Amino acid sequence: RRVHGLITLASFPTASWASVEITDCGGSAAWLEDASLPNTVYFGQDNDITGKIHLTGDVVDFTSSMEVKMHLIFGLKQTIPCIDDQVGSCDLDDGCSAMEDLFGYSCPHFADTTIDLSQRAFTLPSVPSAVSYLLGGKFDIKIKYLSKSDPDDVLMCLKVSGLKLDA
Repeated sequence: RRVHGLITLASFPTASWASVEITDCGGSAAWLEDASLPNTVYFGQDNDITGKIHLTGDVVDFTSSMEVKMHLIFGLKQTIPCIDDQVGSCDLDDGCSAMEDLFGYSCPHFADTTIDLSQRAFTLPSVPSAVSYLLGGKFDIKIKYLSKSDPDDVLMCLKVSGLKLDA
C-alpha cells in the first residue's frame, strides 16, 4: 500500500525530541478528534494511528496538498520538495487515492460519517541501509484536502508537529 513518505538528501536534525502533536487546522467538511501518533514513526514497519475523523458533509472529488518541513539546527526548518508525486511536499490531483492509502477507506464518496482511526496502521516504505542515516529527523507535516470545484475550499486539514522519523 502506497503512503506518502518523506525523504531528504541531507539533514541536520535537532538533538531534542518533544512529543508529536496532531491538530485539526480547519476544514469545511471534516474535523479531527483525539488523534495521536507514536513519537517516532519507522520506515518499513506498521505504525499505529488513533483518533476519529468526523465528516459533516459530502466529500467528493478532492485534491490533496502536503507540506513537509524538516527541523534543522538553531530552530530553522527546510521544506522538503516533492519527489515522484509521492514523497515530500506534494500536491496531488487525486486526493481520493491519498485518503485510501492513509486511512483505508474507499472513495470516491464520503458522507456524514465518522472514520475511526484506532483500527488503522500505516507503513512508510523501507529504505536501503546505505541512506537510512539521511532519513532520520524531526518533521512538521501539514495535509490539506481541497475541493476540486472550489480550490479555496479546504475540506479537511491536519497538522502534525514534531514527528520523528527513523529508518
